Amino acid sequence: FMDCDMYLRTDVNDLFAEYNSDFYPVYCVKHNYNPTSQFKMDGMFQTNYPRKNWSSLMIFNKEKFPLTIKEIFHSPMSYLHQLEWTGSEENIGSIPLEWNWLVGEIHCPDRKDINAAHFTLGGPWYEKWPESIYDKPWLEMEEYDYSKDWV
Repeated sequence: FMDCDMYLRTDVNDLFAEYNSDFYPVYCVKHNYNPTSQFKMDGMFQTNYPRKNWSSLMIFNKEKFPLTIKEIFHSPMSYLHQLEWTGSEENIGSIPLEWNWLVGEIHCPDRKDINAAHFTLGGPWYEKWPESIYDKPWLEMEEYDYSKDWV
C-alpha cells in the first residue's frame, strides 16, 4: 500500500526484493514524527497521533495478516492507521526512511538520493503548496504523453 500523494523515484521492485521476508505481518517506515504545522495539504487540519505516517507506505505479509475484510471495514480508522491490530511494535518490520520521505518536514531535508517522495503537506497538483526539489520531476511526469508508449 502507498498513499496517493507519493511518487517513486526508483524501481519499487527494489523494495519488494529487500523486504520479502515473512517474519512480520507488516513492514513500514517507522517515522519519529510530530507535525510542525497545524495544517497539511490543501489547508486541512493536521492531526497528531502515535505512529503518524507509518501507514502511508506498507508491505503486508498476507500469510501473517491478522485482519479480515470485515474487520477492516468495521474498525475505527485510528485502530488501522496506528497499526494497533499488530498488537505491539515488535510485530512491525522496519523500512528505511528513504522509502517514505516526508517532503518539507524537518526530519526529511531535501536530498536527491531518496526512493519515494511523500507530499504529505501538499504537492504541485495544488494551487499553493510548500515547494521542494521534488516538484519538477512530478510536474514532468504529469505533462508526459503516456499515450505514445502504447503504440
